[in-house]
Amino acid sequence: MTGWVIDGVMVVLLALVLVSTLMLNSRLKYLRDSRRDFEAMVKQFDEASKRADAGIKALQQAASKSGEGLQDQLNRARTLRDELSIMIESADSLARRLESAAPGKADVARSADPGTPAARSKAELDLLRMMGGKREGGV
Repeated sequence: MTGWVIDGVMVVLLALVLVSTLMLNSRLKYLRDSRRDFEAMVKQFDEASKRADAGIKALQQAASKSGEGLQDQLNRARTLRDELSIMIESADSLARRLESAAPGKADVARSADPGTPAARSKAELDLLRMMGGKREGGV
């Protein structure tokens, strides 16, 4: 009889081992499936990070080209500003020399009404005549 009891206990223990093994197997299967899903997510994340890296590089190149273009425009603008400054200084110097050469005419031109034809220069009157005489008499 003790042999039967020992055999019965062994059957119960084997049944428990079988149940626990089946449960462990199902958990391992779930873990393997989860691992596959996790690997797929890691691959997707890797691809997304590569695309983002390529996008960042493209943005950096575009920003660099744009910055170079802006710098070129800024350099040209500075050059033009310097040239205009020199031209203005030259024009001011020339105007001062012309005023000093004919002081009486400059005073008459300043005192006359700018709307009258007498106060206008010959070049201005010629220009108005070429435009059709629309403004010959006044402003």
